[in-house]
Amino acid sequence: MTQLTLRFPEPPPKPKELPWKAIFPHWMPEQGGLAQMHTVILTGQGYCYGDTVRINEIKGEQVACTVEHFKDDNWWKNGTTYQCTLFDLWPIPGIHF
Repeated sequence: MTQLTLRFPEPPPKPKELPWKAIFPHWMPEQGGLAQMHTVILTGQGYCYGDTVRINEIKGEQVACTVEHFKDDNWWKNGTTYQCTLFDLWPIPGIHF
């Protein structure tokens, strides 16, 4: 008995939508720039809660960054380095816009 196997080409993967694009369509993380990492909450007063990070290097979707808190209760995190992805970063309102 002969078996017939059909192989169809796989469709190309859809590009992932960056989480901030709907709110901040013109912002893109850049090397040397600042961003928020982890949980970001925009309140009625425009405040953000998260770690402020300086972007050291971007390779594809991978990002190396260092925590830089200014006048913040989380000053003890300053200098901590993280490896994250573009999907973990958000713009800081008031700095980029």
